[in-house]
Amino acid sequence: MEWISIESWLPPFHKKVLCWDTQRIYIAYRRSEEEYNEHWCICEEACCSCNGCTGPITHWMKLPEVPNGMD
Repeated sequence: MEWISIESWLPPFHKKVLCWDTQRIYIAYRRSEEEYNEHWCICEEACCSCNGCTGPITHWMKLPEVPNGMD
């Protein structure tokens, strides 16, 4: 898996992804089309309700698949 620049491709809305904001890595998602690179909702405790917002996002990555037998 490789980091994807938000300038080349954005994840779908409401899809949890790993995000990089030049300082930290988050699990977060975009709520709407207006959220290009700022203020994506941060997911905590796997519930993915909006528990805060990130800084400007520069890159993102798909989350890995759950191992067989773990779902």
